[in-house]
Amino acid sequence: MFELLATAFRRIDEFVTGAALCAALYILGQEMVARWVFNYSFTWTEDLSRVLLVVLVYFGASAVASEDRHIRVGFLLESMPAKVSRYLRLIIDLACLGFCVIAVWLGARLVHDTAAIGLSFAHSGFALPVWVAQSCIPISFAIASVRIAARILSGSRRIESQTVASEEG
Repeated sequence: MFELLATAFRRIDEFVTGAALCAALYILGQEMVARWVFNYSFTWTEDLSRVLLVVLVYFGASAVASEDRHIRVGFLLESMPAKVSRYLRLIIDLACLGFCVIAVWLGARLVHDTAAIGLSFAHSGFALPVWVAQSCIPISFAIASVRIAARILSGSRRIESQTVASEEG
């Protein structure tokens, strides 16, 4: 069950990240052409590209964290005995899960508070409520939470650690 959810969320992460990247590249490219060729600038492209970059960063971070490809000092874990390394990896996963759950909670509060105030990007002609852009925070961290929980519950860490230990021994 958790593996199925993790796979579905991985596809969501990849799709949203890829779509945000393609859209940002297209928007910035057309802005460059408009400026250089026609000496004209769209007022909304800066805000939209900034929103797309934020979406790209949060969903990309969700993907790498939940697939255990985030930045870390791996040689320390690899130099320890397999049993110690396995428990430390579990502790690290639990800490990452705790961080993601807190980010979901705080992100949801941020979105709620921003929606209550009614902020928008209307100053540039890009009339999008700010809470819509901010909603990528709790959504991406919720996806990461489910994927990290699935990894913990499936025991993929234990299998990975046992494989590394058997290759070394």
